[in-house]
Amino acid sequence: MLVLVAIAAAWDVRSLTIPNALPIAIAALVVPAGLLSGWPVETWLMHLAAGVLALAVGLGLWVTRLMGGGDIKLYAAVSLWFTPGLLLWLTAWIMIAGGLLGGAVILWGLVSTRLPNTGAAPDSDPGVDDPAEDAANRLKTPVPYGVAILAGTLFTLFAYG
Repeated sequence: MLVLVAIAAAWDVRSLTIPNALPIAIAALVVPAGLLSGWPVETWLMHLAAGVLALAVGLGLWVTRLMGGGDIKLYAAVSLWFTPGLLLWLTAWIMIAGGLLGGAVILWGLVSTRLPNTGAAPDSDPGVDDPAEDAANRLKTPVPYGVAILAGTLFTLFAYG
């Protein structure tokens, strides 16, 4: 599962998309894992509840354009691996990692506009004359949230799992 989440995070960094096959595979792997672990019916229901709750929260974030659809599907698929009690920790660590990642993306945008334009780093939009508008546009920079989902998953698994 972790390998697939890492692949999704890398894909997200590269293209700001996550192929549907990755969350589907992550979700599907819960079945053999649960069967091999001998989960009782109550445990299956708890994991399913965590996934449904994560999907509901994710849909709210998607509707408000705070997260992309691929990120939501990845979050819901990963959530199936946790019980609702651990879902709170997973979500908290994903949010912390996402905040740090978002801050790094914004900081990189600020720093890269101050670097000499060698073609390696994007310069600020030459059509934007207003520094406040330029700064506001930098705040809209997309964040590859798959990285935050990977970080939150790793931390939750190793700290609580």
